[in-house]
Amino acid sequence: VDVPPEILARNLDVTVVADLMFVNGLPFLVTVSRNITLITVSYMPSHTAANLRKGLMQVVTVYRRLGLTVTTAMVDGQFDPLRGTIGTVDLNFTAAAEHAPEIEQCIWMIKERVHVQRSRLQFSRLPARVVIGLVSFCVFWINAFPHTNSVSHTLSPRMIITGRKLDFKKHCRTKFGDYAQVY
Repeated sequence: VDVPPEILARNLDVTVVADLMFVNGLPFLVTVSRNITLITVSYMPSHTAANLRKGLMQVVTVYRRLGLTVTTAMVDGQFDPLRGTIGTVDLNFTAAAEHAPEIEQCIWMIKERVHVQRSRLQFSRLPARVVIGLVSFCVFWINAFPHTNSVSHTLSPRMIITGRKLDFKKHCRTKFGDYAQVY
């Protein structure tokens, strides 16, 4: 899918909002971009400065592939050790005990979707690897549909960034947690 050039031209400079989210005690770096509203999530084995830096640099790379530049990252105090280490990205810190509302709403929405999917599963406990896959699955589907606050009301954030449409036969054959015989 070709993304209209005017969407890209209006959003050459990207601001992302980032925070850590915990699901079943597992830390995830969550980011959401203003305007495009793409949500990214990555599992952090430990939330050290090196891992946070690596996670943010992966997000910067996602946008760079499309020719967009992440100019500002809105973060809270736990990202303070990264000050000056993210290249040209300006880290904008929130005040103590405050969070950016976009990321808090995003985290709430992800956790709500995870909870809904988790309630469908028949298992009493989930291994960490399944929880990581479940969080990624939920974010995939959140990004698969246009957001009301996005730059496009017809293109999803996933389609804007990757240029790929959903394929019913590939993406909708089974639900998360269904049993499948594969060969």
